[in-house]
Amino acid sequence: MSSLPDYGRGYRDGLRADVTWLADRARSMNDPHAQAVLNSAAFSLGVDASQGRIPSKARGRSSVRG
Repeated sequence: MSSLPDYGRGYRDGLRADVTWLADRARSMNDPHAQAVLNSAAFSLGVDASQGRIPSKARGRSSVRG
């Protein structure tokens, strides 16, 4: 079944987009402290994702409830 590799690819692509978004926002900031916070968040997200430390229950679920 090809849906599992597709899901994994989508998951990785989503994390990569999140890290890129954080890094782009950091570059647009004038405040060095704000830049440091966003860069740290992007780095931590990338490290946690690469080491599999993002809980599986958090994957694929939105934290925003409508």
